[in-house]
Amino acid sequence: MRKNIYPRSTVHITDLSRHCGTLVKNTTATVAVLKHKRVIAYLVPAATFAAMMEKSEELDLIELVRQLCGGKTVKVSLDDFSASD
Repeated sequence: MRKNIYPRSTVHITDLSRHCGTLVKNTTATVAVLKHKRVIAYLVPAATFAAMMEKSEELDLIELVRQLCGGKTVKVSLDDFSASD
């Protein structure tokens, strides 16, 4: 499932290259980077990116659980895992 990213502002690639440090330091929301009036990239704050990666990992785990749920199950007891001396 893909959701659109709706940036609060835009910046032209030329302005980004000229004022990169200032833009990166002051960006608190997603910014679309434009070239010839087309979005070519997004400038995303670090906290937003970290949240996106965490959500992505959660979705990967959910998919893994769904795949494994339909598999064969084996009944075991805790005694099966105790060490025998």
